Amino acid sequence: MRLKGKAVEVHVLPGLAESDRYAKQLLRAFEASGMVVRLRSVIVVGEAKSGLSAGFGRNREQDVSDIAAALHGAGIITQPLDAARLTDAGLDNDLQITVWPK
Repeated sequence: MRLKGKAVEVHVLPGLAESDRYAKQLLRAFEASGMVVRLRSVIVVGEAKSGLSAGFGRNREQDVSDIAAALHGAGIITQPLDAARLTDAGLDNDLQITVWPK
């Protein structure tokens, strides 16, 4: 698999049991596919979203596309994945999936 050995961070907002369970399920699925996964609790300032979103560095655009296709194919998402390029310096190789409340 093309993503085997690549890193992904799964972000979850603290205090939301359903989102936490879902994030852990994603973590296990990513690990089962051979990815290196880190689960992080995050606080988000700004607009709240729902479902899943992704942030990707300039070197990870194909990876986020592959993950979005797999999530869609598995019926986990029904709409296009809300994905945005990370523009901060040093994040070119990062891939972050955020689990929001439903």
